[in-house]
Amino acid sequence: MINIDKLINKNKEMLRSEYPNILNGANNGDLVEITAAVEGNPECINDTDKQTGVTALHLVSSDGNFSCVDYLCDQVGIDISIVDNFHRPAYLCAMQIGRQDIVDRIFKTVDENITRKEELEDTGANVSSLRPKPPTFP
Repeated sequence: MINIDKLINKNKEMLRSEYPNILNGANNGDLVEITAAVEGNPECINDTDKQTGVTALHLVSSDGNFSCVDYLCDQVGIDISIVDNFHRPAYLCAMQIGRQDIVDRIFKTVDENITRKEELEDTGANVSSLRPKPPTFP
């Protein structure tokens, strides 16, 4: 008789090892998997969970995983303004667990982006599509 649960878990392990997934990596606090997912597909940086709407940044912020937050905030295209299905941006997840250091790191991303935008504007470059976007407050 085949043990279905064992087979499902084996398939999940195979998928995880063959195809890094940013949300799986964030859910497990696995910086190696997060990095592999981003390097394999940079556009996955803002992927959201279909059921909850959380991003990898939400997951690692709510877990208090500063090293993963720091890595994600350094990535081109990170959108810190995405809210989950409960209308929470990632910084609010960090606030809820008392991690001001993570909140500060997320807001530092906004400051860095504004500085980059100003520097590019000085050169006459089109900066309308620069990310990350400033946070929207619920």
